[in-house]
Amino acid sequence: MDVVLAPLRFLRHLEVGTYCIRDASFEEANASHTSWDHVGIITSQLPSDTLLNELIQSGTSNGLVDFPSEMYPRVLSYAQSFERYIPFKLAMDLPRHEVDISPAPPKQCYRPYVRRTLQSPFRDTSLTFFENSHPVEAALNSAKEACEVEDVDRFKFCRARILEYLEPQYQRIMTASSNLVDFIKRNKRPGDLFDAESIKCSCNRVSWRSSSAATCDWDLHIMAEASVLLDQYAKSFRRDMPLRIQIEIRKQKKQIDGLYFQRDREGALIDLNRDIELCSCDEFVSLFKCAFEHMEKQRQEIREARKGLFTFDCANDRQTDIDLESLRCDDFVDFSVNEPLYCPLALPSLIEW
Repeated sequence: MDVVLAPLRFLRHLEVGTYCIRDASFEEANASHTSWDHVGIITSQLPSDTLLNELIQSGTSNGLVDFPSEMYPRVLSYAQSFERYIPFKLAMDLPRHEVDISPAPPKQCYRPYVRRTLQSPFRDTSLTFFENSHPVEAALNSAKEACEVEDVDRFKFCRARILEYLEPQYQRIMTASSNLVDFIKRNKRPGDLFDAESIKCSCNRVSWRSSSAATCDWDLHIMAEASVLLDQYAKSFRRDMPLRIQIEIRKQKKQIDGLYFQRDREGALIDLNRDIELCSCDEFVSLFKCAFEHMEKQRQEIREARKGLFTFDCANDRQTDIDLESLRCDDFVDFSVNEPLYCPLALPSLIEW
């Protein structure tokens, strides 16, 4: 009966005295398709007086109401922003008994590889869904089920589990981004690596084998540092996962890596690191910018989804202490202009009176 009466919790602004909850009369019950002729007394199914008074008071009050059906799309978008592969991203919203959205079958290959249908390693569609699925996918499924019955408390509990699980990775992404942006700004001045007016590497002018290539060695050191910071930024986007999920991914690692390979990110990182090893830095900056901006777009997606997490939380009962960081600067780095040079102002000359 508590579940049957749960929707009454969303009523508001009812006139006092016109809203009550009572048992059905014998005549009302007898009007159903079931014959009650042999029943002399109908047993009351009303809940406790405490719950009845709570429902009546909420229905006649002016308090705010939280609707899980409005809050669920927000937390879904936030969780999906951490996943890069589109089919796995869409599968987050599927009920646990539905099969994942699988990619197109691979082309015929003559090598003796076993062909098998690839499903999301983050979801287990068997009866052990909640035990073997990724914690985020499992909590999202529970949150969606709570939305179907508008169970606010259960939804907020599941949402808090999702946000707290994703929080460490979110902080790693923001830290890696800040470190890389600071490095770019320090080297986005005239004559530096990311000089917007003249981007040239000394490898073009001095042979790297020559003993006089000291300037080139300095450039290579800066470029190697840029590459290391960029790799750290890329690794921060790898989803946290329990050991059982790591095992499932390792069993099909080659295929999974192929699904996540993107020319603007993984391809650019491979070419960038190869150019450093070969001391051929003609395309270093363009490759760096390509990979960096691709990662920044995902970071921006995460930030935009995070800002709207609690948009429909009218009662302000979030059940989590995460900070939305609404004041964080989310502007993209502008490589077309150099950073300003700050010089100490000349002191005014002393005047003797």
